[in-house]
Amino acid sequence: MKLIAGKIVSGLITLSGWLLLGARLMLDLIGYSTAPEDVAVAKTRLDQALGWFLTIPWWALLGFALISTLWLMWVSWPRLASNSRTTQTFAPNPEETPPAPFTAKGLYIARAYLDLRRLTEELYFILSFIVHNATGQQISVLEITGNIDFRIPDAGPDPMKANLSSPLWRRDNPKNEIPNLQEFMVVMEQRVPPDMGRLIMHGVEGKGGLRILLDGLNVIIQSADRKQKARLPLWAEISARKIQDSVVVHRVIMGSLNVVIS
Repeated sequence: MKLIAGKIVSGLITLSGWLLLGARLMLDLIGYSTAPEDVAVAKTRLDQALGWFLTIPWWALLGFALISTLWLMWVSWPRLASNSRTTQTFAPNPEETPPAPFTAKGLYIARAYLDLRRLTEELYFILSFIVHNATGQQISVLEITGNIDFRIPDAGPDPMKANLSSPLWRRDNPKNEIPNLQEFMVVMEQRVPPDMGRLIMHGVEGKGGLRILLDGLNVIIQSADRKQKARLPLWAEISARKIQDSVVVHRVIMGSLNVVIS
């Protein structure tokens, strides 16, 4: 505030100095010899002020104008804040800093479950994953797209080409907002035709077990601002096998699979 007031005052004084100098020089040019006679007979204060003004030497007015101009230049010259000899640095505005790109890095599958209890009669099974959120921000599940496929090692190395519809996403968290460093569950329900249901049960009860292929399945996770999304890094393949009346848990890649059979 002081700097602004100094600029205004110095500007007015500088302008006044040059105006006075200009008026003084104009009087010299248009008739300096007659001006004192006019002042001698003047009765008004304006004429008396003019008479006083004519007594000021022109070089004094020139000096006043130059000094006021130098003052204006000094006040207007850019400078650092007082008591500071170092270059000022300014922190970026957080609102102007672009957010880091949202990726699936930091999302880890902790465990997987396969529930086949309703497969024979109701022709669907439930596949679920426990996922750990270590992305550094709050996330949410956006949607599930794509398809699940199967492979029975006893029947050959090729997939079955099930051509199933996308599984139905069953939300376990109504708010669907997962804070950082918290686990959450993704539960999906997969409908199958009768012949496919029989093949799945045959694979689980067979010697080689059943392989569930997840390369074509997409669980889409979105960032906290809901402007970026990424695919959950699902395991490429999980396996399930039943031996007698016990459930064998196969560890695949970085997780395990629990098979629940009635």
